[in-house]
Amino acid sequence: MTDLEYRELPRHIREYFSLISDTEFDEHPDVLDARQNISEAEARHQATIDRVSTYRLRLQDLEEQRGKALHEIRSMTEKRTRLLADLLLQGQSVDLNPDKDLQAQLERHQLFADAVELAKPTIEQRIKEAARAVSTSGPSCTSAEEHLRGVLDRLKLEEAHRRAA
Repeated sequence: MTDLEYRELPRHIREYFSLISDTEFDEHPDVLDARQNISEAEARHQATIDRVSTYRLRLQDLEEQRGKALHEIRSMTEKRTRLLADLLLQGQSVDLNPDKDLQAQLERHQLFADAVELAKPTIEQRIKEAARAVSTSGPSCTSAEEHLRGVLDRLKLEEAHRRAA
């Protein structure tokens, strides 16, 4: 009920209305439904906030892992260069199996680093989409709260009229 609607009520109805507590209607089915709607809207809103947070944290974690993978690649490349030099300097029969294992590890790190780099713009886009969902789920909470206020005002007004009669 707006202030204008309240002021337009007859004085005795306003007095009764003001004396009636919202809590008198805590168990009314309409109030219970409205509170349930608020709870559901808030849960959806919180879920969208949590999704944004989770995506951001995951992207940060992936970027850290990518940095570590790139560091490993540099370190392993240096190690591989030394290993190859040692193997090749040994003489006639060169066993390159130790290099194959190191090369496979390098490839795994490179594949991961490339995957993160490739997926990063799409992940960032999903973060933006989730953030937009947060901004659209907030008004539904407000709308549910306004609906509850309307239900309570209607019930209080009905009760004020009963008491005035």
